[in-house]
Amino acid sequence: MIRFDVEPLATVADEIAPLWERHYEEGAEDREIAPFAPDWRRYFMLEEGGNLLLLTARTDDGTMVGYLMAIIDTHLHFSRTVFAGVDVYWLAPEHRGGRTALRMLKTAEACFKAMGAHVVLQHAWHVRGQERLLARMGYAPMETVMKKVL
Repeated sequence: MIRFDVEPLATVADEIAPLWERHYEEGAEDREIAPFAPDWRRYFMLEEGGNLLLLTARTDDGTMVGYLMAIIDTHLHFSRTVFAGVDVYWLAPEHRGGRTALRMLKTAEACFKAMGAHVVLQHAWHVRGQERLLARMGYAPMETVMKKVL
């Protein structure tokens, strides 16, 4: 069984880094233009300010197999409403079966609510079933993000 815990990034960054590399290798496009290079300093600043949620997914033996990071803050357009903007989430492919992803997202939603968020913004790739899962959870399309490499 996979368990989910809120953990400080400062204590688990070394564990997340190799998983994040796997995540990047699985789905990143335009690697020569936008190489993988997380801005750890900014993540730590967000965490120190109380604006970062890190939810980890671990096996019974404590091995990290996934994570979700979200930025919790008011929106530039809606200064009186706290949003949870999911920055990144990933589960190792060998742990994606069943309801693990659903449980992770439901756990994250409870954390967002406890942190005062009223709205969740969740990006979803057009592949791998993410849109279907989010729709089943009550999420609705809001906009389409278009990309162009210059």
